[in-house]
Amino acid sequence: MFRRKKSREYSNTNPSEIRTLISEECEFEGEIKTTSSTRIDGKFKGRVNLEGSLIVGEQGEVTGELKADEIIVYGKVAGMIECKKLEIKKSGSLEGDIQVERLVVEGGGRYNGRCIMDHTYNTIMVESYSEQSKKVEGSNKKDQAPKALGK
Repeated sequence: MFRRKKSREYSNTNPSEIRTLISEECEFEGEIKTTSSTRIDGKFKGRVNLEGSLIVGEQGEVTGELKADEIIVYGKVAGMIECKKLEIKKSGSLEGDIQVERLVVEGGGRYNGRCIMDHTYNTIMVESYSEQSKKVEGSNKKDQAPKALGK
C-alpha cells in the first residue's frame, strides 16, 4: 500500500544546513549572495555567490555565473563556475568553463567546456616537459623542443 521512496545520495552537506531553497515549481532570475548552503530544484538564471555548498537538484536548471565552496550537480548547469570542489552526478550535466581545485564526475555525468585546476596545470606542464625530454633524448633529436599541453 505504502511504498518507501528510494533514498537519494546527496553530498556531505547536511540538509538542515540548507537555508535557501528554490523549489521545482519556482523560476528565479537575479543574484543570490549568502553565507549558507543553497539548493536549486527549479530554474535559476543569474549569479550565485556562496560561502557554503550549492546543490542543483535533478529537476534544477541553472544558467549563469556560480561561485561557491562546493557545487554538486544532479540537474543541468550552463555557465561559468568557480569552486573548490565540483561534483557532477550521474544524472547531472554541465556546459561551460570551470575553475576548480577538485573535480569528480560520476559515470553517466556529462561535462563539456574548459577546465582550469589550480596548481595542477603547472604540474602537468612540468611532467609533460620531462616526458618529452626523455623521448627526445632517446631518439637522438636533442635540439627538438617539447610541445606544451593545450598549444
